[in-house]
Amino acid sequence: MHPSPTAVLVLLIVGHAAVDVGAGALPALAQYLRTELRLTYTLTGAMVTAASLCGALVQVTAGWAADRRPSLWMVPAGVALTSAGLALAGFATGPLSAAAALAVLALGPALFHPEAVRTAYQAAGERRATMMGYFTVGGSVGWALGPTVVAVLAGAFGLRGLSLWLLVGLPVAALLLAFGSRPQAFRQGEADSRGGQDLWVAYGVLLAIALLRGGVHVGVTVFYPGYLIDHLGQTREAASASLSLLLAGGVVAAPVLGRLADRWSRRGVLGGTMAVLAAVVLLLPLLRPPWTYPAVLVLGACSQGVLPITLVLSQELLPGHTALGGGMQVAASSVAALTATPFGLVADAWGVPAVLRVASALAVVGAVLAAWLPTARPQRTEMLTAGGK
Repeated sequence: MHPSPTAVLVLLIVGHAAVDVGAGALPALAQYLRTELRLTYTLTGAMVTAASLCGALVQVTAGWAADRRPSLWMVPAGVALTSAGLALAGFATGPLSAAAALAVLALGPALFHPEAVRTAYQAAGERRATMMGYFTVGGSVGWALGPTVVAVLAGAFGLRGLSLWLLVGLPVAALLLAFGSRPQAFRQGEADSRGGQDLWVAYGVLLAIALLRGGVHVGVTVFYPGYLIDHLGQTREAASASLSLLLAGGVVAAPVLGRLADRWSRRGVLGGTMAVLAAVVLLLPLLRPPWTYPAVLVLGACSQGVLPITLVLSQELLPGHTALGGGMQVAASSVAALTATPFGLVADAWGVPAVLRVASALAVVGAVLAAWLPTARPQRTEMLTAGGK
């Protein structure tokens, strides 16, 4: 007996939260490993960067493979590997074993996302952007829980206590394995979508927007908290609260923006949101507490809230490569992390406000590029939706 589309979506949301716990835990876990194993900052940063880039590469490869042959096993395998990576990190004894554990941790989300995004898209029915918004909320919750999971388990039981996460991750993986098969209607929808034309040029524009949005996110989250502390006299706790508000904005906005995109225009909502993002980032250096808090809330809503729109667009623009398209959109966030180094050079030379001005310019370019996307969903998508009712 196949699960209903609603059950499929709920399972995928739970799985998304479980797998992105690993992604959210990665920065915090790296610091625990650094102090426990007496690693240098350079080596720690190199391990995190290598793990992130390795995950991005695997994510693209997994998407390509899943498009050639549907691979639902990747969804539960991704959740299981995330749990295994956390557990292995607790038993690391040196740089090599620590790097191996982080690589396994990065491999989990890389396997999970391409097939999970495609399955969520096919299960969503008519309100695809809305439902994809709920799917991305699962990931945001996982990201938020990641550092807490590391702090609670490692704080209470030492690093080896991270293996207790297996008690959560493995049952979720087993549930996905047992009930994650798609109904026949989804398989037919997938076969129909493979017959459509891939719009690679338009998808390239969409991928550029995703990279630009990721760059803006990196510029703000990495450097603005330091500006709050060093120039506005805020405590580290207050700066952390700002980051929490940023994340909360994304959690709340994703389903809302998805619903607007379903009712109006994907392109219009995406471009308008990027324009608002540019304005808010440009205003940040001019604001003082308490006005900084609503500003970062709106910023997070714009930065993270557009993810479901870009995921749905990726499926619509590449109907013959839906797993690859979704996987590359998610991988763009990892690749965008490379902007931290040039942003750091700008901050050292001209200060954090200069970083924010550059980030705002990136968002403006993203808003302009959105105007080049197709004005409406391709006709084949409407037919696929009608056939899946």
